[in-house]
Amino acid sequence: MVYLRLPGAYPWDVGTEDEVFSEDDGENWEGKRPEDLEFHLTPKDIALVRHMFPRLPPELVTQILDLAEYWAYSQNTCSDFARFHNANTRYLRSEPIRGGEFTYPLRRLVVTTDSRDQGWSSYPESHGTRKNSWTWFELTLDDGETNDEIVRVEVMRNIHAGSIFEKHQAVIEDGRILRQARKGDRLSVWVRAMHPGWCNHVQSVKIEVWSAC
Repeated sequence: MVYLRLPGAYPWDVGTEDEVFSEDDGENWEGKRPEDLEFHLTPKDIALVRHMFPRLPPELVTQILDLAEYWAYSQNTCSDFARFHNANTRYLRSEPIRGGEFTYPLRRLVVTTDSRDQGWSSYPESHGTRKNSWTWFELTLDDGETNDEIVRVEVMRNIHAGSIFEKHQAVIEDGRILRQARKGDRLSVWVRAMHPGWCNHVQSVKIEVWSAC
């Protein structure tokens, strides 16, 4: 019997049950089995799995892998510290979105920022919340050929008057960007700050992309 471990699997975790767990002696994984460890697939990994189903129609294999969330992963990171006043500035742009048989291959998108507000404000009632925070981040989908902006959405705001850098994460699994993103399009994270008195302090931004191939 053949076992195919899907999301989070190692690409070599395909074979008989004995083959899959033959090296898992419970001593080398620090309390975790191989399938519990994070692993990100590449298009090469997915191509290898496709060849394991030679008797199935290719379009059926494509649908099966997509439903199983067997998606290719990529990421882009920028770690340039900067302070942005009254800003609408592109901080990070992704590589072109990968894709295979699907017109709209983007399946999941995660944006992570390490950032903070300017550390003070005249609105103590909003301190410690995101209310009335005028430093935030937006995400755009950019046409892969023309670089024109297709969609722009807000993804997160800093803590109002926050003085400590914090990691903020937005997970996008539905929405206009996923529905419109085509192979070759790109994603951009924009740093925003309203008015000269508000400052968005940014240490890093990461874009993670999962796409059907």
